[in-house]
Amino acid sequence: MQAPLLTRIRNPAPARLRRGVFPAAALALAAFLAAGCTTGYETTTTRGERIKEWFLEGEGGKIEAYAVWPAEKGRHPALLLIHGAGGRAQRFRSPIFTLARGGVVAMAISLPGSGASTGPDDLNGPRAVAAIVRAAAFLAQDFRVRPEAIAVYGIGAGAAAALLAAAESPHIRLAAVQDGGYDLEEIFSNLSENKRLRMRLRLGGTPKEKPEAYRIRSPIRRLAGLRGPVLILHAEKPRAHPLFQADALADALRAKGHPHRLIVIPGSSEEPNPRLPSIKRRVLPFLREHLESGGNRG
Repeated sequence: MQAPLLTRIRNPAPARLRRGVFPAAALALAAFLAAGCTTGYETTTTRGERIKEWFLEGEGGKIEAYAVWPAEKGRHPALLLIHGAGGRAQRFRSPIFTLARGGVVAMAISLPGSGASTGPDDLNGPRAVAAIVRAAAFLAQDFRVRPEAIAVYGIGAGAAAALLAAAESPHIRLAAVQDGGYDLEEIFSNLSENKRLRMRLRLGGTPKEKPEAYRIRSPIRRLAGLRGPVLILHAEKPRAHPLFQADALADALRAKGHPHRLIVIPGSSEEPNPRLPSIKRRVLPFLREHLESGGNRG
């Protein structure tokens, strides 16, 4: 068994990203998406990247999808992006181009109940996980994707769903999660009374009354199916989930001898930032480190 990769890094705040210049076609697409158009769209930028917005067929409905393929020919690693609470696939339209310019097929989906995907939202339950697994299967069948080099990234509320899908999908070989909550029972015990009430209403009871509903939404209890290393990113001052959730996930992975890396990001959560700098600064290097050893296979 590979020795566990455990690194707890407290790194200084990196330099500000330089603002990229999008090709005209990409800017046109951004305006199209911002207007809320969801009937489908496909084009090629002046750089040669292929852009597509469409729907995947999921369990019981449609899954809104948005993807960019690199201009370079051949097969590439792929990263599937999962939004947090109140988000949708198009929130990634800035970092998704950064990934494509870095030689990665980048795809985002809107979870059930978000964006134009069929609802309702099931709070990172089976429908959300099934949507991510379905998207990973799409990438595995794409002739421009290296099927052994598919990763998933989830932020905020989407981090748990991303990790649960990584443990279930046979196609996901690496997971990166940021500012997430990984043990719903522990999260419940730290909520305010009003938030506990809302959680009880959504899941039909407390953790003692509905233990299975909480367990299936807690990736810290369902790690056995993971097929590759896990990158855990968490802010010192997170927006929602406390830092101990990241520490607990790292401890659980270490106990199983599973390779992982925990990076504590100084300051506040990056989740509200639409440019999501961690994808370029931390996720992309991690993906290259573990998934690009085979090179670009034409």
